[in-house]
Amino acid sequence: MRHCLLAALLFASLCCCQKAANKAPPLPASPDPALQGAMWSMARNTSALAELLGTAAAPSEAELGQARRLVDEVHATASALAADANARAHPVLGAGLPTFLAEVQAAKRALEQAPPDVEPAKRLGASCRGCHGVAARVLTDDTRLAAR
Repeated sequence: MRHCLLAALLFASLCCCQKAANKAPPLPASPDPALQGAMWSMARNTSALAELLGTAAAPSEAELGQARRLVDEVHATASALAADANARAHPVLGAGLPTFLAEVQAAKRALEQAPPDVEPAKRLGASCRGCHGVAARVLTDDTRLAAR
């Protein structure tokens, strides 16, 4: 009897822990203006990069120079965010920023190769979906919970 009770308590506690682990952290009520400005800057630069490289089959040297400049700007902004304690403390950005920064660095290295590889830079614009997809799911879950 004791073994059954102990097993039931253990099972119930594991279920509760699993539910707590699946719950996403809450998003801040109002975003920090500096953080919001940095995110918009990266969005503009990655969109320009996707547009620049998305249409060219073989980018010219001028287009490659522009792509390098855009990736450098995204790298500078992402690196500044990685060094900012407020950005690292953001529940969604803090989790996704290291991966995004690694993708930016990979795109930067690939564009510096001879011959340059533009594929990582092309994918850079879509990498924003990693964090923003998480944020959309969190907002959807919170909205559903609030409706109950």
